Amino acid sequence: MTFENLGTSSGAMGKISFDKPNRRAKGFLTSPVDDMDSLTYAINAQLLPLSPNYDDITRITARVLTAGDLTPNDVMTSLDGRVSSPIRLQVDAVIPLPLKAPVNSIVYLGGNRDDRIQSQQVIEEDLRFIHEAQRLSQKEEPHPLPKDYTQHISINGQNIDENDLEQVLKIYQSVFQDYVVRLDKDTIKEMFINNVVGLVRDKTGKIVSLTVAEIIPSIIDNMNLVELTDSATDPKLKEEDPEAKNINFWARQVLIDYLRENSSGITVLYSEARADLIPVLRNNFWQGFEFAGLLPNSCRMKSNITSSSLNRGEYGDLVVMYLINNKDEEDPMITMAPGIGEAGKIVISNHDTRAVLVLDTIVDKGVLNQAAVSLSNLPPGINRQILKAISKEPMRIGERLDGSPLKVEASIAFPNPSVSDQSLYWIVAGENTGTRVADESQMTNLRERVHQVAVDQKFETQRGEDLLNFAQNKFSRELRFITISPYNFSFYKRSLKEVYGEAFKSYPYNVVEAIKNSCGTNIYVAVVDGTNDRILAITGAEMMNLAGMQLAEIGDSASLKEAQGMGLGPLIKRYLLQVMHQTNNVPLLSFTDSRIANDAAVLKANRRAGFQLNPEILLPNHTEISSDRDPGLTTRLIGSDGTIFQTEHMTMTYITGEKVTQTLQQYGGIPL
Repeated sequence: MTFENLGTSSGAMGKISFDKPNRRAKGFLTSPVDDMDSLTYAINAQLLPLSPNYDDITRITARVLTAGDLTPNDVMTSLDGRVSSPIRLQVDAVIPLPLKAPVNSIVYLGGNRDDRIQSQQVIEEDLRFIHEAQRLSQKEEPHPLPKDYTQHISINGQNIDENDLEQVLKIYQSVFQDYVVRLDKDTIKEMFINNVVGLVRDKTGKIVSLTVAEIIPSIIDNMNLVELTDSATDPKLKEEDPEAKNINFWARQVLIDYLRENSSGITVLYSEARADLIPVLRNNFWQGFEFAGLLPNSCRMKSNITSSSLNRGEYGDLVVMYLINNKDEEDPMITMAPGIGEAGKIVISNHDTRAVLVLDTIVDKGVLNQAAVSLSNLPPGINRQILKAISKEPMRIGERLDGSPLKVEASIAFPNPSVSDQSLYWIVAGENTGTRVADESQMTNLRERVHQVAVDQKFETQRGEDLLNFAQNKFSRELRFITISPYNFSFYKRSLKEVYGEAFKSYPYNVVEAIKNSCGTNIYVAVVDGTNDRILAITGAEMMNLAGMQLAEIGDSASLKEAQGMGLGPLIKRYLLQVMHQTNNVPLLSFTDSRIANDAAVLKANRRAGFQLNPEILLPNHTEISSDRDPGLTTRLIGSDGTIFQTEHMTMTYITGEKVTQTLQQYGGIPL
């Protein structure tokens, strides 16, 4: 479903028009632009006819679709001076899109005339509210919908009568003393007719909360754009039913669920939420929306229901937030970094002489055995074979697969989402040959080292607040947490090169390029120096969808030398779990291929973050990696291309989706 049959009240599409009541020029340019000349030509061509109205225009908001090699960073750095307008435009917000999307981002260009520029005091309060809303969303769960309350949607005005229209009008008039559009029965009726609306009714059947989804007509193949807007809850509800809390969350949720279930391809949900009301922002964070930017003094909006004590004038600031639903699973592995492999294909690396096969169905032992046999016919020089799969049946570590030399190296149980009280198993089987065969006495020593970490109470899961306090006490400046995205990758690229260059002498692939190509779908988080945005430590979750099951390999972890001893390892891993939970993107199982090395520092950090260890899991001479820090037992090998490389023995740490939630509930996330 692409929603093409539904109307929209999103404003001017394909052009920029004069919005007289809000004294602004606003529009959505629907033709993608792939260079700055095309972008500025398109903007100028739209603004020129509006020049007679410039005395009345005090704000410009223009949304553009960037494509090709044109990045939001290019727009930020090159826009100034290229737009013919008395109002200086800048990038107010960016919604990054998945790599498979036909365009790479939605960029909000905006600017205010001098007499409409927002005060710095208000901007700072907006940012405080955003951080507070995010903190609250991590600290507490939404209050349940009260008994006998109901949720439903209305499409094109279905299931709405005259009494409903009157009740919704009363809600809006009670919440807003001034609003972006005229509020009367006709506009309310038009709102229902043209949109999809999520509603909550109380036990008497009266509408008490609603959110509107403005479906933008299909402008890009395989991509739907939906703006969530016009959220409101009856102010009287607080007195009439004290148990009814965060009710608008449920009006939004029924709408989001409907849009997810009935869309195809890529659906971009975004909202321009009130910046002065923390509960509205908290709802967005609860539902996995991410911050994209701020639109200062965007439109007429005045309400007595506010978190602010400041005089904000006649215009309201809006926070742009977004949530992306991608149902395009034709090739779910396309955006993975190279650490995992590619589903259904044997991937051979001649450089580090190994072959990896990941099965993309849930298998039994028979299928595993057949797949293992297929790994036996490999080119000369390949001396490590790896098979990965989700199995219906448990397998014993050390068990040999029939008809092949592969042995089970890891077997990790996680809940079966389709059948309660049953488990599935992440199986890794492998075999080394020739000079890559590990010394058994080394393996015995490594198992003992991993066992010591697994049972030592010093490395038990720690509270998120304690992890942050330890790190902050070691670091004299402010620590900040970020998520690497297509929007900010260019900004952090130099710092990424620095941190990985310091951490590793060699790595199995170009990790910075891998992050660039996958940060739209994988999750990469970092802790940075708050004074200069220099990355101190980073880790990532490479997401994979196998047989409809979402798993994640945690990897690409690195830190600066100066950050050693600061406790950033467990801190950044806990924050990663927190971001997964916050964005409703918690895999059924997350696991790492972890260096054991001499001090097992990575294993200790992962345990403190909440991950589990099994001393029986060993991945001998698993992959090419070399580091000057805490070097482990390495083996020097010669690749098929003649280059010399080093491998290290590794183990796995892991955490199930259920355990992620339990860990955050019991030990807390990182206080932001």
